[in-house]
Amino acid sequence: MIEKILRTLLDHVIEKYHKWLLERKAMPNEIAVYELCSCRQKSIFNRSLPELILSESLRPGSIIGELIHEGLEKIFGYEEKVFKKSIDIEGVKYTLCGQPDYFDGEVLIDFKYTTAPEHTLPKEHHLLQVKLYKWITEAKEAYILYITPRGLFTIKVEECLADDDVRRLFETWSSPRFPWECAQCLYRSHCPHAKAHKEAETRK
Repeated sequence: MIEKILRTLLDHVIEKYHKWLLERKAMPNEIAVYELCSCRQKSIFNRSLPELILSESLRPGSIIGELIHEGLEKIFGYEEKVFKKSIDIEGVKYTLCGQPDYFDGEVLIDFKYTTAPEHTLPKEHHLLQVKLYKWITEAKEAYILYITPRGLFTIKVEECLADDDVRRLFETWSSPRFPWECAQCLYRSHCPHAKAHKEAETRK
């Protein structure tokens, strides 16, 4: 029975999030918001080895998070859509793609399940993600709704990114983007950037 449940969950996640990668339909100049919000090398690995991402989808925390997402979307009567917006960077056209959890044409909400303490919220990469969603959709208001075992916490994201801000995010897209990423990364045993980061931390 558990195999059937996991298979059903995995098929759902593949269809909703990873089909474009598994079918090798990723275009070089089409970048997902979650890619730009994290390590550039991880994005390269994901596009080359998309099958490895699926194991992360079956972690208990990931399953709980997705079930919460689906439940809230059903309650709101909302079906996620992909939004796109293009930008020119040094003569090259890039298209940023985002899939907000909820957007009614004016108000945007991104749902986040976490066990992190309230005083550590919001997370920097979550803020960046919602700012980019806001830029793509041109939402008038944007929020992060944190769902935790201790309660619900709403963060209003006030900042609006300008085109130049988005250009800078592309220009500063590093490996890793945030120092903590390597320790949590699926590819850390194979990635030269993770090894270099670990050596630098050790020298400190």
